[in-house]
Amino acid sequence: MKNEMFKSSELSNEEYHKQRGEGEHFFSSSQLKDILDDPELFHRKYILGEIENESKAAFDIGTYFHTAILEPEKLMEDCAIYEGATRRGKSWDAFKEENAGKAILTLKDLDKAKIIIDAAQASPITMDLLKTGEPEVSFFVMLEGVPVKVRFDWLCLGKKKSYAVDLKSTTGNAKDEDKIRHKIVDFKYDMSAALYVDAVNEFIRLTGMKVAPVTEFYWPFASKDYANCKVYLADSKLLAIGRAKYKKALRLYAKHAANDWQFCDEIANATPFHWEESWLQLKDDEEGPKSKHSNTKSIKTVDDSDLL
Repeated sequence: MKNEMFKSSELSNEEYHKQRGEGEHFFSSSQLKDILDDPELFHRKYILGEIENESKAAFDIGTYFHTAILEPEKLMEDCAIYEGATRRGKSWDAFKEENAGKAILTLKDLDKAKIIIDAAQASPITMDLLKTGEPEVSFFVMLEGVPVKVRFDWLCLGKKKSYAVDLKSTTGNAKDEDKIRHKIVDFKYDMSAALYVDAVNEFIRLTGMKVAPVTEFYWPFASKDYANCKVYLADSKLLAIGRAKYKKALRLYAKHAANDWQFCDEIANATPFHWEESWLQLKDDEEGPKSKHSNTKSIKTVDDSDLL
């Protein structure tokens, strides 16, 4: 397996998601997140191919958003607008077959996409970051003996400075810094960022490219609810945490691959949360300790658009 770099014109998004050749599995950050959560699920999805990833409307909106901002000349080529009322029936099936391989949006989806497109385009910092560099640049490299692949939304490689941009669409207020930080953790965006930075820098090192290593990773978050956009720079400590996550995923892959993906049924030790241990010091006439979740009024569910 050799280290390779492809520009957008050399490798389509569809081709990127295919395997490089017979028996050559290069794993993306989203796949490595799966092994971090559940090695057996990872094995069934990506080694055995027993489980297919379903395409959802939210991801098609994300594709339209990315294409409109990064490669607007490809909108007609990569996306299609379905004017029917629902995503079902004979007309939908015929349209889907006619536009196989494209992101398909309904008119309602298109309205949502236009909100985040306008929000991103109204952000001077976002548009300034996209003045220099190239969209959809892919790398295939080995990291710690595991073949990985990354596809940058936007990558600027310069002799003095190099940086990456990863567009995100989201719900809620994009300018609420605490909520965005939670989303970065919840969806392991820190892990993806660290993997991307290390993969391209490993390629630069191995090939001797005369460019500066990538040191800055930016997330422009565009909200379809608030129609606003804010850019976040990945802190060095956040990248270090993300690096620890993806390296654990690589170790899990190496461990299970070496064991020929044989999984044992084991008993897990159920230990108490640390705040529950205060019960052990409780006197008979005292009230019980409160869980850290006791003041939570509601639990907000995550919709698919947060996964983009």
